[in-house]
Amino acid sequence: MVWFRVSANVSMGHLSRVANEIFRELEDAFARNDLSLVPMWAGPLAVLVGVARGDVTLAEHNFSRARAAWFSSEVTVQDLCLQEGGWYLHVHAGRFREALQSAVAWHARLKRSAMSRSRWFMSEARLAVGLAAAALAGQTPSAAERRALLRQADRFARADGDYQSLVRAALACQRGDRSGAIAALRETPPPSHGRLHLLAARRRLGVLLGDAEGASLIRECDDYMRAGGAVDPERLAATLLPGMELPELRRRA
Repeated sequence: MVWFRVSANVSMGHLSRVANEIFRELEDAFARNDLSLVPMWAGPLAVLVGVARGDVTLAEHNFSRARAAWFSSEVTVQDLCLQEGGWYLHVHAGRFREALQSAVAWHARLKRSAMSRSRWFMSEARLAVGLAAAALAGQTPSAAERRALLRQADRFARADGDYQSLVRAALACQRGDRSGAIAALRETPPPSHGRLHLLAARRRLGVLLGDAEGASLIRECDDYMRAGGAVDPERLAATLLPGMELPELRRRA
């Protein structure tokens, strides 16, 4: 129940409120050799706190310890936490190829498991593949690979799921389709995804709009994220939702 409460706080963007508790519970789980809890604390919870604080060194260290400590022949919630935490670390560091490879492997493993019956888990996996493919397409110098990655992202943008508007937004950005990206981002992600992702999507929308409405959205999201403990709201938003910038904006940056 402690983990569920802390997870809810993180999903709402209240990162600083539970940061110390996350690392305290993680060390306690290690001390008790309760390895079933280690991946759950060291995954996305600890990673997003590290990203928000602007220092992921401790999160990376604890994630590596957790990954080394956990093994299961079945697909478990612990595996999901390790997959999600590792994906955020790759994205935050700009390792989009590694993020895509890990997401593709996770999606394939998930499809073969009993957890494939969960619409939520499958939607999460498709989102990770689609966003990573779009982000890597914006990074690769190979025109052929870029086309292949955009086709891959397009398949996941069309797949059944709860968050596919986010993949469509990233795909539109990589194709230079500002209006298409804006339209996709105006589709509100489901509440189950948490306010932090919703704020990241609204911030991305604000940047793409580039007008008074956009500036208001950015200011609103930045204020909320900073109040929750984020030192760099744009970096946090980019970690949550990679691939959502137009090529000309990337060149200008």
